[in-house]
Amino acid sequence: MKEAWRNSMANEKRSRLVTTGRVGESYPAHGREGMPPGYRDSTRRGAHPSAVPLHLPTGIGIHLLIGLILIALAWLVSACQMEVDVPLPDHESRLVVFGYLRAGEPIDIYVYRSQGTTDIAPDQVLEGATVVLFREGELVDTLHFTDTPIADTVAVRVVPGDTVYEVRTYRGAKYTTSPGLALPLAGESYSVRITHPGYPPVSAETRIQAEPVVSAERVALDSLSLRDLQGGNPRVWTALFPWVEDPQPDRHYYAFFLEVMYACETGSGASLTVDTLVDRRWSHTQIYRALEGHYYGETYPLPDSLLADGPFLCWLYVPGSACTAGGVPANRPPGRLRPLRMRMYTFVLSEAYGLYNQKLVVQANNRLEGLRGIFFRPEPVSAQGNVTGGYGMLGSYNLTVTELDTSLFR
Repeated sequence: MKEAWRNSMANEKRSRLVTTGRVGESYPAHGREGMPPGYRDSTRRGAHPSAVPLHLPTGIGIHLLIGLILIALAWLVSACQMEVDVPLPDHESRLVVFGYLRAGEPIDIYVYRSQGTTDIAPDQVLEGATVVLFREGELVDTLHFTDTPIADTVAVRVVPGDTVYEVRTYRGAKYTTSPGLALPLAGESYSVRITHPGYPPVSAETRIQAEPVVSAERVALDSLSLRDLQGGNPRVWTALFPWVEDPQPDRHYYAFFLEVMYACETGSGASLTVDTLVDRRWSHTQIYRALEGHYYGETYPLPDSLLADGPFLCWLYVPGSACTAGGVPANRPPGRLRPLRMRMYTFVLSEAYGLYNQKLVVQANNRLEGLRGIFFRPEPVSAQGNVTGGYGMLGSYNLTVTELDTSLFR
Protein backbone atom coordinates (compact mmCIF):
# COMPACT_ATOMS: atom_id res chain seq x y z
CA MET A 1 0.00 0.00 0.00
CA LYS A 2 2.79 2.37 0.97
CA GLU A 3 4.74 1.48 -2.20
CA ALA A 4 1.68 2.16 -4.40
CA TRP A 5 1.27 5.60 -2.76
CA ARG A 6 4.96 6.48 -3.55
CA ASN A 7 4.51 5.46 -7.24
CA SER A 8 1.34 7.57 -7.53
CA MET A 9 3.09 10.66 -6.10
CA ALA A 10 6.06 10.20 -8.49
CA ASN A 11 3.75 10.03 -11.53
CA GLU A 12 1.90 13.17 -10.42
CA LYS A 13 5.22 15.03 -9.95
CA ARG A 14 6.37 14.08 -13.47
CA SER A 15 3.03 15.21 -14.83
CA ARG A 16 3.46 18.65 -13.19
CA LEU A 17 6.96 18.97 -14.59
CA VAL A 18 5.75 18.35 -18.14
CA THR A 19 2.79 20.75 -17.97
CA THR A 20 4.94 23.56 -16.56
CA GLY A 21 7.11 23.40 -19.65
CA ARG A 22 10.28 21.85 -18.26
CA VAL A 23 9.91 18.89 -20.64
CA GLY A 24 7.98 20.44 -23.54
CA GLU A 25 10.65 23.04 -24.51
CA SER A 26 11.32 25.06 -27.68
CA TYR A 27 14.43 24.84 -29.83
CA PRO A 28 16.11 27.38 -32.03
CA ALA A 29 16.19 26.99 -35.80
CA HIS A 30 18.35 24.05 -36.84
CA GLY A 31 18.26 23.00 -33.18
CA ARG A 32 17.60 19.62 -31.67
CA GLU A 33 16.71 17.15 -34.42
CA GLY A 34 15.93 20.10 -36.76
CA MET A 35 12.81 21.12 -34.85
CA PRO A 36 11.47 24.55 -35.87
CA PRO A 37 11.16 27.33 -33.29
CA GLY A 38 8.00 27.19 -31.18
CA TYR A 39 7.69 23.39 -31.46
CA ARG A 40 7.04 21.35 -28.28
CA ASP A 41 8.68 17.96 -28.52
CA SER A 42 6.04 15.45 -27.35
CA THR A 43 8.12 12.47 -28.46
CA ARG A 44 10.73 12.83 -25.74
CA ARG A 45 10.90 10.12 -23.20
CA GLY A 46 8.74 10.96 -20.19
CA ALA A 47 6.73 13.64 -21.96
CA HIS A 48 3.16 14.01 -20.86
CA PRO A 49 0.55 13.05 -23.51
CA SER A 50 -0.96 16.55 -23.26
CA ALA A 51 2.24 18.18 -24.67
CA VAL A 52 1.38 19.01 -28.34
CA PRO A 53 2.98 21.21 -31.06
CA LEU A 54 2.55 24.97 -30.42
CA HIS A 55 0.76 26.66 -33.39
CA LEU A 56 1.24 30.45 -33.79
CA PRO A 57 -1.55 32.56 -35.37
CA THR A 58 -1.24 32.88 -39.15
CA GLY A 59 -3.10 34.56 -42.05
CA ILE A 60 -6.01 36.74 -40.99
CA GLY A 61 -5.43 35.97 -37.34
CA ILE A 62 -1.90 37.41 -37.24
CA HIS A 63 -3.00 40.56 -39.11
CA LEU A 64 -5.88 41.05 -36.71
CA LEU A 65 -3.54 40.63 -33.75
CA ILE A 66 -1.06 43.17 -35.17
CA GLY A 67 -3.88 45.60 -35.86
CA LEU A 68 -5.15 45.40 -32.30
CA ILE A 69 -1.64 45.97 -30.95
CA LEU A 70 -1.15 49.03 -33.17
CA ILE A 71 -4.51 50.48 -32.13
CA ALA A 72 -3.60 50.02 -28.49
CA LEU A 73 -0.22 51.69 -28.97
CA ALA A 74 -1.79 54.62 -30.83
CA TRP A 75 -4.30 55.11 -28.02
CA LEU A 76 -1.54 55.05 -25.42
CA VAL A 77 0.58 57.56 -27.34
CA SER A 78 -2.33 59.95 -27.88
CA ALA A 79 -3.29 59.73 -24.23
CA CYS A 80 0.22 60.52 -22.97
CA GLN A 81 1.46 63.78 -24.47
CA MET A 82 4.57 65.44 -23.14
CA GLU A 83 5.77 68.90 -24.09
CA VAL A 84 9.54 69.12 -24.35
CA ASP A 85 11.23 72.50 -24.36
CA VAL A 86 14.41 72.19 -26.43
CA PRO A 87 16.81 75.00 -25.52
CA LEU A 88 18.37 76.75 -28.52
CA PRO A 89 21.75 78.43 -28.23
CA ASP A 90 21.74 82.20 -28.06
CA HIS A 91 22.84 83.88 -31.27
CA GLU A 92 25.06 86.93 -31.16
CA SER A 93 24.04 88.91 -34.22
CA ARG A 94 27.02 89.97 -36.34
CA LEU A 95 27.57 92.11 -39.38
CA VAL A 96 27.09 90.52 -42.81
CA VAL A 97 29.08 92.03 -45.69
CA PHE A 98 28.72 91.40 -49.43
CA GLY A 99 30.70 93.06 -52.19
CA TYR A 100 31.81 92.02 -55.68
CA LEU A 101 34.54 94.18 -57.17
CA ARG A 102 35.38 94.47 -60.85
CA ALA A 103 37.98 96.52 -62.66
CA GLY A 104 36.60 99.73 -64.15
CA GLU A 105 33.38 99.80 -62.09
CA PRO A 106 32.40 101.71 -58.92
CA ILE A 107 32.53 99.76 -55.66
CA ASP A 108 29.29 98.91 -53.82
CA ILE A 109 29.27 97.21 -50.42
CA TYR A 110 26.10 95.73 -48.86
CA VAL A 111 25.80 95.54 -45.06
CA TYR A 112 23.23 93.50 -43.12
CA ARG A 113 22.99 91.61 -39.87
CA SER A 114 22.90 87.88 -39.29
CA GLN A 115 19.86 86.02 -37.99
CA GLY A 116 19.51 83.36 -35.33
CA THR A 117 17.35 80.24 -35.54
CA THR A 118 14.27 81.95 -34.08
CA ASP A 119 14.86 85.42 -35.52
CA ILE A 120 12.01 86.35 -37.87
CA ALA A 121 12.66 90.09 -38.22
CA PRO A 122 11.79 91.00 -41.83
CA ASP A 123 14.19 93.94 -42.12
CA GLN A 124 17.93 93.50 -41.92
CA VAL A 125 18.97 96.90 -43.26
CA LEU A 126 21.69 98.51 -41.15
CA GLU A 127 21.92 102.22 -41.63
CA GLY A 128 24.64 104.12 -39.84
CA ALA A 129 27.54 101.74 -40.45
CA THR A 130 31.01 103.15 -41.08
CA VAL A 131 32.52 101.54 -44.16
CA VAL A 132 36.16 102.39 -44.81
CA LEU A 133 37.88 101.38 -48.06
CA PHE A 134 41.60 100.69 -48.49
CA ARG A 135 43.57 100.25 -51.71
CA GLU A 136 46.89 98.42 -51.39
CA GLY A 137 46.73 99.10 -47.63
CA GLU A 138 46.12 102.85 -47.94
CA LEU A 139 42.88 104.60 -46.95
CA VAL A 140 41.12 105.94 -50.06
CA ASP A 141 37.46 106.53 -49.16
CA THR A 142 34.61 106.28 -46.63
CA LEU A 143 31.50 104.92 -48.32
CA HIS A 144 28.05 106.50 -47.84
CA PHE A 145 24.70 104.79 -47.27
CA THR A 146 22.12 104.40 -50.06
CA ASP A 147 18.75 102.79 -49.32
CA THR A 148 17.85 100.60 -52.29
CA PRO A 149 14.47 99.13 -53.34
CA ILE A 150 13.36 95.62 -52.45
CA ALA A 151 15.36 93.04 -54.38
CA ASP A 152 16.73 89.53 -54.13
CA THR A 153 19.52 89.60 -51.60
CA VAL A 154 21.65 86.94 -49.98
CA ALA A 155 20.68 86.58 -46.31
CA VAL A 156 22.61 84.80 -43.58
CA ARG A 157 20.92 82.60 -40.99
CA VAL A 158 22.96 80.93 -38.26
CA VAL A 159 21.63 77.59 -37.01
CA PRO A 160 23.34 75.35 -34.46
CA GLY A 161 26.59 74.20 -36.00
CA ASP A 162 25.98 75.73 -39.41
CA THR A 163 25.88 79.01 -41.34
CA VAL A 164 23.35 79.11 -44.18
CA TYR A 165 23.31 81.65 -47.02
CA GLU A 166 19.94 82.04 -48.73
CA VAL A 167 18.73 84.18 -51.61
CA ARG A 168 15.75 86.05 -50.15
CA THR A 169 13.90 89.29 -50.82
CA TYR A 170 14.96 92.21 -48.61
CA ARG A 171 15.52 95.93 -48.83
CA GLY A 172 19.07 96.66 -49.74
CA ALA A 173 21.59 98.42 -47.50
CA LYS A 174 24.10 99.64 -50.06
CA TYR A 175 27.16 101.73 -49.32
CA THR A 176 28.77 103.35 -52.37
CA THR A 177 32.05 105.11 -53.04
CA SER A 178 32.32 108.87 -53.35
CA PRO A 179 31.98 110.51 -56.82
CA GLY A 180 35.30 111.09 -58.46
CA LEU A 181 37.11 108.19 -56.78
CA ALA A 182 39.46 106.44 -59.19
CA LEU A 183 37.93 103.22 -60.49
CA PRO A 184 39.66 100.00 -59.46
CA LEU A 185 42.17 98.33 -61.75
CA ALA A 186 42.97 94.66 -62.38
CA GLY A 187 45.66 93.36 -60.07
CA GLU A 188 44.88 95.81 -57.26
CA SER A 189 44.07 94.64 -53.74
CA TYR A 190 41.17 96.19 -51.83
CA SER A 191 40.00 95.78 -48.25
CA VAL A 192 37.12 97.13 -46.17
CA ARG A 193 36.69 97.70 -42.45
CA ILE A 194 33.16 98.12 -41.15
CA THR A 195 31.92 99.16 -37.72
CA HIS A 196 28.41 99.66 -36.36
CA PRO A 197 27.17 100.36 -32.81
CA GLY A 198 26.24 97.13 -31.08
CA TYR A 199 28.16 94.83 -33.41
CA PRO A 200 31.75 93.60 -33.45
CA PRO A 201 33.87 95.21 -36.21
CA VAL A 202 34.49 93.20 -39.39
CA SER A 203 37.01 93.29 -42.23
CA ALA A 204 37.60 91.57 -45.56
CA GLU A 205 40.06 91.73 -48.46
CA THR A 206 40.18 90.71 -52.12
CA ARG A 207 42.32 91.20 -55.22
CA ILE A 208 40.73 92.09 -58.56
CA GLN A 209 41.37 89.48 -61.22
CA ALA A 210 42.94 90.21 -64.60
CA GLU A 211 40.84 89.69 -67.71
CA PRO A 212 41.00 86.13 -69.04
CA VAL A 213 42.53 85.75 -72.48
CA VAL A 214 40.32 83.76 -74.87
CA SER A 215 41.19 82.98 -78.48
CA ALA A 216 38.07 83.07 -80.67
CA GLU A 217 39.85 81.16 -83.44
CA ARG A 218 40.57 78.27 -81.09
CA VAL A 219 37.01 77.59 -79.88
CA ALA A 220 36.22 74.04 -80.95
CA LEU A 221 32.74 72.56 -81.25
CA ASP A 222 31.16 69.20 -80.53
CA SER A 223 27.64 67.99 -79.78
CA LEU A 224 25.97 65.30 -77.72
CA SER A 225 22.36 64.15 -77.80
CA LEU A 226 21.08 63.58 -74.27
CA ARG A 227 17.81 63.12 -72.43
CA ASP A 228 17.23 65.74 -69.78
CA LEU A 229 15.34 65.41 -66.49
CA GLN A 230 12.35 67.46 -67.59
CA GLY A 231 10.13 64.76 -69.00
CA GLY A 232 13.04 62.81 -70.48
CA ASN A 233 12.78 64.65 -73.78
CA PRO A 234 15.75 64.33 -76.15
CA ARG A 235 17.80 67.50 -76.45
CA VAL A 236 20.96 68.39 -78.29
CA TRP A 237 23.77 69.79 -76.19
CA THR A 238 26.48 71.70 -78.00
CA ALA A 239 29.90 71.47 -76.37
CA LEU A 240 32.29 74.39 -76.66
CA PHE A 241 36.00 73.98 -76.05
CA PRO A 242 37.21 77.54 -75.39
CA TRP A 243 40.99 77.95 -75.22
CA VAL A 244 41.73 80.18 -72.22
CA GLU A 245 45.10 81.52 -71.17
CA ASP A 246 45.46 81.82 -67.42
CA PRO A 247 47.28 85.00 -66.34
CA GLN A 248 46.19 84.86 -62.70
CA PRO A 249 48.89 84.29 -60.04
CA ASP A 250 46.54 82.91 -57.36
CA ARG A 251 43.75 80.33 -57.18
CA HIS A 252 40.52 81.31 -58.88
CA TYR A 253 37.53 79.95 -60.81
CA TYR A 254 36.09 80.26 -64.32
CA ALA A 255 32.48 80.40 -65.51
CA PHE A 256 30.93 80.82 -68.96
CA PHE A 257 27.84 82.68 -70.12
CA LEU A 258 26.58 82.42 -73.71
CA GLU A 259 24.33 84.76 -75.64
CA VAL A 260 22.89 83.58 -78.95
CA MET A 261 20.76 85.70 -81.30
CA TYR A 262 18.65 83.68 -83.74
CA ALA A 263 16.62 84.52 -86.78
CA CYS A 264 13.40 82.51 -86.76
CA GLU A 265 12.11 82.10 -90.32
CA THR A 266 8.51 81.03 -90.86
CA GLY A 267 6.71 80.65 -94.15
CA SER A 268 8.30 81.05 -97.56
CA GLY A 269 8.30 83.37 -100.55
CA ALA A 270 6.10 86.41 -100.11
CA SER A 271 4.81 85.09 -96.77
CA LEU A 272 8.29 84.71 -95.29
CA THR A 273 8.46 86.20 -91.79
CA VAL A 274 11.63 86.61 -89.77
CA ASP A 275 11.61 87.08 -85.97
CA THR A 276 14.64 87.68 -83.80
CA LEU A 277 15.13 85.55 -80.68
CA VAL A 278 17.84 85.94 -78.07
CA ASP A 279 18.84 83.05 -75.82
CA ARG A 280 20.99 83.89 -72.79
CA ARG A 281 22.11 81.31 -70.27
CA TRP A 282 24.98 80.17 -68.13
CA SER A 283 26.71 77.32 -69.85
CA HIS A 284 26.81 73.97 -68.10
CA THR A 285 30.32 73.11 -67.03
CA GLN A 286 29.47 69.62 -65.80
CA ILE A 287 27.15 66.93 -67.14
CA TYR A 288 25.74 64.28 -64.77
CA ARG A 289 23.88 61.03 -65.31
CA ALA A 290 20.91 60.52 -63.00
CA LEU A 291 19.78 57.18 -61.60
CA GLU A 292 16.89 57.16 -64.06
CA GLY A 293 19.36 57.28 -66.94
CA HIS A 294 18.69 60.91 -67.89
CA TYR A 295 21.37 63.56 -68.06
CA TYR A 296 21.42 67.09 -66.71
CA GLY A 297 23.92 69.91 -66.47
CA GLU A 298 25.27 72.01 -63.62
CA THR A 299 26.61 75.53 -63.88
CA TYR A 300 29.36 75.20 -61.32
CA PRO A 301 32.36 77.51 -61.72
CA LEU A 302 35.45 75.49 -62.68
CA PRO A 303 38.68 75.80 -60.66
CA ASP A 304 41.76 76.95 -62.51
CA SER A 305 43.49 73.69 -61.54
CA LEU A 306 41.64 72.17 -64.51
CA LEU A 307 43.35 74.61 -66.85
CA ALA A 308 47.00 74.68 -67.89
CA ASP A 309 47.01 77.01 -70.90
CA GLY A 310 44.55 74.66 -72.53
CA PRO A 311 40.85 74.26 -73.27
CA PHE A 312 37.95 74.24 -70.85
CA LEU A 313 34.82 72.23 -71.60
CA CYS A 314 31.48 74.00 -71.29
CA TRP A 315 28.09 72.84 -72.55
CA LEU A 316 25.43 75.00 -74.19
CA TYR A 317 21.90 73.80 -74.76
CA VAL A 318 20.81 74.72 -78.29
CA PRO A 319 17.01 75.09 -78.73
CA GLY A 320 17.11 73.02 -81.93
CA SER A 321 15.96 73.58 -85.48
CA ALA A 322 12.36 74.68 -84.76
CA CYS A 323 11.29 78.14 -83.55
CA THR A 324 9.09 77.33 -80.56
CA ALA A 325 10.73 79.61 -78.00
CA GLY A 326 9.24 82.80 -76.58
CA GLY A 327 9.02 85.77 -78.93
CA VAL A 328 7.16 83.93 -81.70
CA PRO A 329 3.37 84.48 -81.80
CA ALA A 330 1.39 81.43 -80.76
CA ASN A 331 -0.70 81.41 -83.94
CA ARG A 332 2.37 81.11 -86.15
CA PRO A 333 3.67 77.66 -87.17
CA PRO A 334 7.13 76.51 -86.06
CA GLY A 335 9.93 77.88 -88.19
CA ARG A 336 13.63 77.47 -88.80
CA LEU A 337 16.40 78.83 -86.58
CA ARG A 338 19.43 80.56 -88.05
CA PRO A 339 22.12 81.92 -85.70
CA LEU A 340 22.89 85.60 -86.28
CA ARG A 341 25.28 86.40 -83.46
CA MET A 342 26.98 84.33 -80.76
CA ARG A 343 28.89 85.76 -77.82
CA MET A 344 30.69 83.95 -75.04
CA TYR A 345 31.34 85.72 -71.73
CA THR A 346 34.27 84.20 -69.85
CA PHE A 347 34.22 85.11 -66.17
CA VAL A 348 37.16 84.72 -63.81
CA LEU A 349 36.26 84.73 -60.09
CA SER A 350 38.42 85.04 -57.01
CA GLU A 351 38.78 81.80 -55.07
CA ALA A 352 36.42 82.77 -52.25
CA TYR A 353 33.83 84.08 -54.71
CA GLY A 354 34.05 80.92 -56.85
CA LEU A 355 33.60 78.57 -53.89
CA TYR A 356 30.73 80.67 -52.64
CA ASN A 357 28.94 80.45 -56.00
CA GLN A 358 29.40 76.69 -56.05
CA LYS A 359 27.68 76.40 -52.68
CA LEU A 360 24.81 78.62 -53.77
CA VAL A 361 24.21 76.41 -56.82
CA VAL A 362 24.00 73.34 -54.58
CA GLN A 363 21.66 75.12 -52.18
CA ALA A 364 19.39 76.28 -55.00
CA ASN A 365 19.19 72.74 -56.39
CA ASN A 366 18.30 71.40 -52.95
CA ARG A 367 15.42 73.86 -52.69
CA LEU A 368 14.10 73.26 -56.19
CA GLU A 369 13.48 69.53 -56.19
CA GLY A 370 9.92 69.57 -57.48
CA LEU A 371 7.34 67.77 -55.38
CA ARG A 372 9.99 66.31 -53.10
CA GLY A 373 10.85 69.79 -51.90
CA ILE A 374 7.25 70.29 -50.76
CA PHE A 375 7.28 67.38 -48.32
CA PHE A 376 10.93 67.21 -47.29
CA ARG A 377 12.94 70.19 -46.11
CA PRO A 378 16.06 70.46 -48.28
CA GLU A 379 19.39 70.10 -46.58
CA PRO A 380 21.07 73.50 -46.02
CA VAL A 381 24.47 74.16 -47.49
CA SER A 382 27.23 76.06 -45.75
CA ALA A 383 29.12 78.65 -47.77
CA GLN A 384 32.45 79.62 -46.30
CA GLY A 385 32.88 83.39 -46.34
CA ASN A 386 36.03 85.48 -46.05
CA VAL A 387 34.81 88.18 -43.66
CA THR A 388 36.80 88.36 -40.42
CA GLY A 389 34.63 88.97 -37.36
CA GLY A 390 31.33 88.45 -39.20
CA TYR A 391 29.74 86.74 -42.16
CA GLY A 392 29.49 87.25 -45.89
CA MET A 393 31.74 87.60 -48.91
CA LEU A 394 34.04 90.18 -50.42
CA GLY A 395 34.98 88.84 -53.83
CA SER A 396 36.15 90.04 -57.21
CA TYR A 397 35.72 89.08 -60.83
CA ASN A 398 36.53 90.09 -64.36
CA LEU A 399 35.34 88.98 -67.77
CA THR A 400 36.16 88.82 -71.46
CA VAL A 401 33.56 88.92 -74.26
CA THR A 402 34.36 86.77 -77.30
CA GLU A 403 32.48 86.86 -80.61
CA LEU A 404 32.05 83.31 -81.97
CA ASP A 405 31.78 82.24 -85.57
CA THR A 406 28.10 81.46 -86.18
CA SER A 407 29.00 79.00 -88.93
CA LEU A 408 30.00 76.56 -86.19
CA PHE A 409 26.34 76.11 -85.26
CA ARG A 410 24.77 75.70 -88.70
